[in-house]
Amino acid sequence: MNVITKEAWDDYVKNLSKSSGAVWRVAMYLHAFKYTITIPALHIAKDLSEYKSNIDDCDIILHRDEKTEKIEVKHQSWEWTSHKDIPWKSIIVCAKKSYDRHKEKPSAYFLVNKQLTHAILVPTTTHEDWFVKDIHDRKKDWIQTMYMIDPSDYKFIDL
Repeated sequence: MNVITKEAWDDYVKNLSKSSGAVWRVAMYLHAFKYTITIPALHIAKDLSEYKSNIDDCDIILHRDEKTEKIEVKHQSWEWTSHKDIPWKSIIVCAKKSYDRHKEKPSAYFLVNKQLTHAILVPTTTHEDWFVKDIHDRKKDWIQTMYMIDPSDYKFIDL
């Protein structure tokens, strides 16, 4: 069982707060295509005991074709602008448990670079191309099961 330390919790809260810049950048990108978007309020648990009651359902709700779609945004901690800048054969889409818990799956993940200038667009219709890998999280000192992709298979977009 994974046990989170106070330092890891504080780091999680700090990074969650900082991630809203990536959400707003993707929202502006989608809005430029004349889509109506909704950004649900960000609720951050006071501590780990309240974590489960504050899990969000998605980062952005996209309204198009008289339907709504859930969009997830992941702000990456590394700098890149194109395929050639990514030194790994695979990158993380999301935590497996996060994706699997959704009854209504997101329609896409936007993996936004550190600079907030580009994103890798990963439609969840490609889920069959994802693979699972256990990743050691150094800050939390635990293993987390993640969905991974080969980034060369996905579209890089300018935000």
